[in-house]
Order: sequence, then C-alpha cells, then structure tokens
Amino acid sequence: MKKKKAIEGILFTLLIIMITFSGCDWFGKGLFNILDPEAEVKMYYSMNDSSDVGEGEEFSLLSSMTFDLIVYPLNEIGFTINSLEYRYYSDGVLIPELSKDFSTSYYVPPNNPYNPYPDPGTSDIIIPSPGNSPYAFTGIPLMFQDGIDYLWKNYELKNITLTLTAIIEDDARHAITKPVIQNFPVLQMGEDFIPPTVVILPKDDEELSFPAGSTVILIAEASDNYMIKSYKWMVSGGGGGCSLGGSGCGGTSVSSGSGFSSEGQVFTRTFTEAGTYSVVVEVCDYAGNCSYASKTVEITGEI
Repeated sequence: MKKKKAIEGILFTLLIIMITFSGCDWFGKGLFNILDPEAEVKMYYSMNDSSDVGEGEEFSLLSSMTFDLIVYPLNEIGFTINSLEYRYYSDGVLIPELSKDFSTSYYVPPNNPYNPYPDPGTSDIIIPSPGNSPYAFTGIPLMFQDGIDYLWKNYELKNITLTLTAIIEDDARHAITKPVIQNFPVLQMGEDFIPPTVVILPKDDEELSFPAGSTVILIAEASDNYMIKSYKWMVSGGGGGCSLGGSGCGGTSVSSGSGFSSEGQVFTRTFTEAGTYSVVVEVCDYAGNCSYASKTVEITGEI
C-alpha cells in the first residue's frame, strides 16, 4: 500500500512539473503564468483598397497601399505595441536598406469588452471586423516613401515580400514578439519584354535647318511600363559622310571633323560644319529593352 502511494505521489509530482513548464488548457501558459500572468494577444491585418494615383508605375502605386491592424487580448492583461518591425526581402534575400522599425506606442487596455470566447455549444471564435473593433490600428503604410524612393534607384530588385513583426510589452513588463505578416507579396514585377517608346522634340516631320555655328537643342520624350535607365545620343553624317558615331561627323562646339556621343535626356551641340546630319537617341529601360528615334538636322553655309 505504501509503495502504491509513493508511486502515485511521484506521478502527481511529474504531472505538476509538466503543467508548470509546458502548460495546458487548465493553466493557460502553465503554472508560472498564474503567478506572473502574461498578456495573450491575437491580431490580424486587413488590406485596404488602393486609391488611384493616376500613374501606371508599380512603384507609385505603393504609396497608396495601406492596411489595418486589428488587435485584441485573450485575457485581462493590457499591453502596448511599442513598434512594428518591417523587413523586406527580394527573392528571399533580406534588403537591409529597407528595414525599418516603426514606433507606435499603441496601448490595448485590459478588460476588453469584446468576449473572444465562443458561446456555449459553439466552436468558432468570432473575430471583430475593423469597423467594430475598438482596437483597430488603421491606415498603416505597406511601404514608406523612403523605401519607394530606394526602389526607384534600385530597379533591379524584383519579387519583394514583407515580413512584419509587432514588438509588445504587457502591463507586467513581459516582452512579447508577435508575427503579423509573413512573406506578403509587396511587388511582383516579373519579366519586362516591352521596350520604351521615344520621340525626339520638336516633333516636326520636316528636316530641321540651321546656319553653321548654331547650337541645336533636342529633347528625348520617352515612356516605359516601369522606368527609363539611360539615354544615349549619337550623330552621323555631315561633310565627311561618316558612319554612326564615327569620325568626320563635325559635332563638337570646339572643332569640326570629329564624331561624338553624349548621354542624358537633352541633346545640345554646336554644329560648325555644313552638311546633313542624323541625330539618333537610344533609350533603354532597366530590363535591357532599348528603342531608337532619329532626327535629321541640316546645317547650311559656313561660319
């Protein structure tokens, strides 16, 4: 009999130890949580409809994308959301330059009037909607403007995802880390096979005619589905009848008889030698697609 009681005592002790360190439904998070209770937090996000920003670029659309964070406690311990950690990845690789910790200090008090537990005889918990919950953290940006600016400068980044984590401290000073969003597709650009469109201003179909010594100014007007990477201007023709960008093109403001190329959206050169010139602009996007446009310039007389 004594041996049986001893075995029962050992089993009971082991049971208490298991409850203490692993927890069960009777004790929430374990026996320690009864002595020093920790907030139990439930949260989810709801994406908002994007407004029409009037532009087709994918990056511009990001500025209007926001979500609501719906938060409620599962017990009577209040807590503060101190910050939201934004971590962006491109094809699974962290982009450190886009990492941001957004300070919030958003407090959720104890004794939430919403009862998260189901009625007797039911099995589902009814989650409050953003319009009805008193703890709806609304209008949170999916990406901040400095991040959008970074994407414009680093167009090669594709397939960008967001992982968002809430950093919480409850009223009992417990530190809680709560995942909110994991691997959310922020930007899925795919492959771009469409070249830019480009025209040279002025758009006159006729040849442009100037006396020798004139400074000619042309502007490339280009558009692309995403972003233009480069402009390159080249000149052929003139008295020497040279090939594209070759010698004898007579294009510099210092001397004639030499070819040149230049970069930028605006072409500016002083032509000193009479002849017929073809000015060509090459416009390329970040996917490597290129388009061309040309303009004929007639230079008359001599300086």
